[in-house]
Amino acid sequence: MIYAFKRRRVVQGCFAVFALGIIVYVVAISWFFIAAEAWPVKVLLIALGLAFSLTLPGIFADTFSPGPILTISAEGIRYLPFSRETVPWSAVREVTLTRGYSHARGSSDYYRFKLMDGVSFAVHDPKRFPVPPGGVRADRSPSASCL
Repeated sequence: MIYAFKRRRVVQGCFAVFALGIIVYVVAISWFFIAAEAWPVKVLLIALGLAFSLTLPGIFADTFSPGPILTISAEGIRYLPFSRETVPWSAVREVTLTRGYSHARGSSDYYRFKLMDGVSFAVHDPKRFPVPPGGVRADRSPSASCL
């Protein structure tokens, strides 16, 4: 059986636009509002904004690529923001599945919310799995969390 999360394109699209806005904001502030005498600060902020812009192709590629973002199958776990490759079960150290429930105040009834479901997994050696193009992943933290 294959368990797959479909993409939440609205959320991903908002994140992509937000990231683009931050880059434009930082570069515009440093270009127009920092005095010429403080040119080292201006250059540093512009360089940081342009460095952050290197992540945009990966963000937009994840947003508009077809297919599920997370697939759990007999071969292993494939989570696109972590790696484009399927992580085999032998490399997975731990998997945690959470289901989202909520209830109203004063009520004993619980309601199931699929949007609150989550999966997190830890990998023995994350450096074996390449980072997606344009993606950023801290290899010191061998875990991924997906909602």
